[in-house]
Amino acid sequence: EEKIDTISLGTLKDDPSILLKVNLSPWNKLYKRYIFDDMRFEDVEALSDTMLNYLLFEKANKTCYVNKITYHHRVHKENMTYHVRNFSPTYWEHRLNVYITMCSYLLEHYPNLEKKIKLTFKSTLNFIRPHLTEELFNEYLNKNIVKAMLN
Repeated sequence: EEKIDTISLGTLKDDPSILLKVNLSPWNKLYKRYIFDDMRFEDVEALSDTMLNYLLFEKANKTCYVNKITYHHRVHKENMTYHVRNFSPTYWEHRLNVYITMCSYLLEHYPNLEKKIKLTFKSTLNFIRPHLTEELFNEYLNKNIVKAMLN
């Protein structure tokens, strides 16, 4: 039997910054069933899984990183990945809204990580910026929640 090396990341309660270190998409994770006792992936919109995933991390008793590829994703016309491959402006705006919501949640629940959360948000904003129109980007910059994360 092959032994797979894992790196323990602790729990969100021990180190909330793990959310800033990992890809929050669910496709590269294994979960214990109890974590979903009162949560479901109900929305089929792109990135809705990411919105739920940081809440799932809060419920986990343990998180680990496995240094092995154990999952192969196939893109076909029936799955969401196929439909967002073109990464339309709507996709990028939605992605920005997801990060605004997630960072707001983290700031509220983990104020001791404010510096890291804001840095991560700024980095994400810089990544998304070229994909938004200048008008839309400026509209977001004028939102109070965004202003607060950029200060």
